[in-house]
Amino acid sequence: MSEQISIDAETLLAQARDSERAAEAIAHARGAVGSMDLGGGAFGIMCAFLVPIAQSVTAMADRTLVEAQSMLEREAEALRATVDDFDRLEAGAVEGLRALGAGMSDS
Repeated sequence: MSEQISIDAETLLAQARDSERAAEAIAHARGAVGSMDLGGGAFGIMCAFLVPIAQSVTAMADRTLVEAQSMLEREAEALRATVDDFDRLEAGAVEGLRALGAGMSDS
């Protein structure tokens, strides 16, 4: 039984581009989260206790967005590296087969 590994470079590269676009969208969202400035009176006197809670949630959201953005950037990099690795492997195999064929024709 023969198993075949087939790598569709275009699909992997398209996914890398999609991951980068998603990372850029997250960066944009982080900018919006970072621009929020809640002063002590943001919710009025009766709800002033909400300001620290909202600031804490905002900080957690930003950390989560940072991690998601980083993950997507690493994914894009890994997908491109996978394509490069398989291209090199295939080129090496082709070169090896050509050398083998040339060696056999010299005999």
